[in-house]
Amino acid sequence: MEKNYFDDTSSSFNYDPIQYSKKRSTLKRVCTNIAKVFVVLLVSLILIYKYNIKTINSLMFKPLTVPDDVDLTITRFLNVLSTTNEAKARSRELTFNPHLAGHDMSDLNSSAVPYIISKFQEYGLSVYNESYNVSLNTPVKTSLQLFGKKTPFSNSSIYGDSSSELIYEASLFEDELPEDPYPDTPIYKGGWHGFSKNGSVEAPYVFVNYGTLEDFNLLKKMNVSTKGHVCIAKYGKIYRGLKVKFGQEIGECSAVVLYSDPGDDYYKVTDGYKAYPEGPARNPSSIQRGSVLFLSDLQENVTDVENIIPKIPSVPCSYGSIKPILEKLNGHGLTCDKMNTLSKDKDWCNGAIEGLTYSTGPAPSELGLTLKVENIQDYSIKTIYNVMGNLSIGAGQPKTERGYIVIGAHRDTWSAGGADPESGTTAILEILRALKFLQDTYSWLPKTNIVFASWDAEEYGLIGSSVYASTHAKDLMSNALAYLNVDVACSGSSLNVQSSPLLNEIIKKSLSRVSYPKDPTLNLDEHFFGNNERIGSLGSGSDYTGFLEHLGIPSLDIGFDAGPEDAAYHYHSNFDSYYWMSTFQDPDYKYHNAISQALGAILLELSENELVQFKTYEYLELIDGFFYDIADQVPEQWYDFVPSHKHKKGKKHGKDCHKIGKKHGHDEKEREKEEKKEKKKEEKSDKKEKKKQEKAAKKEKKKEEKAAKKEKKKEEKAAKKEKKKEEKAAKKEKYAFKDCGKKMKKQDKGKHPKKPKSLIDLMNDVYDQILIKKNKALKIDAESDSLNLDLKNIDWLPYWDQIAIKYRILGQNMKLKYFERKFLNKEGLRGRPFFKHAIYAAGHNYGYASNELPGLRDALDELDVEEFYMWLVKLYHIFS
Repeated sequence: MEKNYFDDTSSSFNYDPIQYSKKRSTLKRVCTNIAKVFVVLLVSLILIYKYNIKTINSLMFKPLTVPDDVDLTITRFLNVLSTTNEAKARSRELTFNPHLAGHDMSDLNSSAVPYIISKFQEYGLSVYNESYNVSLNTPVKTSLQLFGKKTPFSNSSIYGDSSSELIYEASLFEDELPEDPYPDTPIYKGGWHGFSKNGSVEAPYVFVNYGTLEDFNLLKKMNVSTKGHVCIAKYGKIYRGLKVKFGQEIGECSAVVLYSDPGDDYYKVTDGYKAYPEGPARNPSSIQRGSVLFLSDLQENVTDVENIIPKIPSVPCSYGSIKPILEKLNGHGLTCDKMNTLSKDKDWCNGAIEGLTYSTGPAPSELGLTLKVENIQDYSIKTIYNVMGNLSIGAGQPKTERGYIVIGAHRDTWSAGGADPESGTTAILEILRALKFLQDTYSWLPKTNIVFASWDAEEYGLIGSSVYASTHAKDLMSNALAYLNVDVACSGSSLNVQSSPLLNEIIKKSLSRVSYPKDPTLNLDEHFFGNNERIGSLGSGSDYTGFLEHLGIPSLDIGFDAGPEDAAYHYHSNFDSYYWMSTFQDPDYKYHNAISQALGAILLELSENELVQFKTYEYLELIDGFFYDIADQVPEQWYDFVPSHKHKKGKKHGKDCHKIGKKHGHDEKEREKEEKKEKKKEEKSDKKEKKKQEKAAKKEKKKEEKAAKKEKKKEEKAAKKEKKKEEKAAKKEKYAFKDCGKKMKKQDKGKHPKKPKSLIDLMNDVYDQILIKKNKALKIDAESDSLNLDLKNIDWLPYWDQIAIKYRILGQNMKLKYFERKFLNKEGLRGRPFFKHAIYAAGHNYGYASNELPGLRDALDELDVEEFYMWLVKLYHIFS
């Protein structure tokens, strides 16, 4: 029966239709009013949105950067530098005194540290410095003496009186020029090498051309003895430290002497040109200083240099001073023509010292010619300083996912450093001056944080920047977007650019904005690609090394190098000075200015765009080419190579089986013992029974028979029992080994790795992964193009579309920011773990030059098929 609440007076449900109606009408009115207010607000918002989108954006949504605004900022920046140029004044201030690492703060009046700090602060940076204590060397004494029979010749400074006395001593000092004076300090006057080995050696000597690996191997092949000899090599082609390394390890030389041959210059005295300071040719007394640290073997801890310092002494020399020594080898050993016929590069005869035949030597023993090399260095702990300056986004602006950009140049020098490095530091200061103008005039602030760096101790072996990269590795790998490097901004008129391919599109766009100083009808992009097929690969030799090859941060290096129409560059010499720069190379400092414009435009392209403008497809296209080139050089006998895998024995199971067998043997002995015991019992019982039979009468015969029958039954029962026992024991023994076999079999059935592929199959698999990665790169770039198009039309898009674009940009930026990091290999290269990049590293046998796919290249150079296979496996995982 249905209950009626109206009839039930006891019900607590008290329903009043009139009261309910009142409540309902009140609720209706409230809802109606809310709806009206909502409609009014909605219409108002639509009208405001339609006619005042910027107001809403400023209140509710951070405006997206329109590309035209970026172009306007860059145009204003370039206008500042194209209408004013203060590079010459900065260069004069920086080169007034040399700045050797570890000595820059010993005299504050001549130190560059306070100068850089004051300039950074003047240009609006928040400045701090980081100091590190490292072991560095400075010279005590270096000398080069020739001993032998008295043979007078021109340029000799000393003559001996007997066949075993000093006949010539080379000057290891440069000429003092009234036009171009340098400090009267031994560490700046004399020639010496950073991280060179202390020692004094006297031995016969030989000429080893450029001292490359090929040169030493060719000399060995031609039976020209270098073992125990002083080896004289020309600078050039490869990093100087490798010349000493190959001399030490391949040539087994007792010492190495290096000199700069004018044959590598475009202007030569032998062609009728005057030497510096009267003309563009090399000054005969010019000496190239520099570090001989084995730079391409850097360890995880970059200050741990004990095992990458040479074990034989070395000294640098001028070509004027080496001439009398090499003249003594004329006609001895093999001629340069003979060596050229066997040499791959045909460069044994390209020297340009008048009077030399460039013969290998050694001189005949009857001449008694020996060369004494003395190198005494003082190693001690020195303090180096990295000066850092932050240019931050506006106060209250949100931190962007783009992180920050690092831009830097090193400050330390071997001499005055007109080109290396102060032209680079000058370019950085000019960029800062132009950015400061934008701040003051247009209230501009970067949309991405920028960190400016003045590195120390680069010349000794990239120490300042590498220690910084290692110390701040976690933060840099998480937040650094890119590193921009300028070392030598100007030593000639030929533009040189090397970079991570991610930056190539930005570089091309920025170069097209700047005029080429020598021919203003061309822009830098047209000039560069008129002489180069592509932007170069980064190797080593400057401060980008730690950022790209250790941390996987996209990097670049830019500057003008010496070309066919440029005066000889006195690299690391006292003649690399303000006078040389302002007289011969860049009198109006237009090349300095062009680098400031180009590098500044690249910086702003990175900092001002809402979307990171990296492109990925060209990167994978280059990797495709690198891999193809290496694959083409793989020996055919390597194709079927498969690494061997030794099977690990199941020791535990073997041991268990042994135990089981041993236990079974023990049980069998126990059983035999019991049988013997039982037998004795039976015999005793028989004797006892016999006695009973003798004593018993015939009366007892029936009893005895009865007892005998009973005993027989007992025996039969015991025999059956014993038989069963034996069968059981035998069965146990049988199944004990069977179980052990099962256990062994079970272990063998464990999970085994798949059979390794042959090397040629693995190469094909890696190449397939590269092609897959290329297709993905196309999609990434297509998404970037789509977002760039949306950004151009951002003002016309609905508000909700802008929000969607904002989050698409966020995802794309994260993808692009960490793209380079994916090419890192945690263990690094074999024997040089500092280098972790799988695509780019310093060439193991070249130093400065890049080794693309260095793991494969090193293995191929060393003919190590197992290492080559291992790196194929690593690359497969990196690309997949």
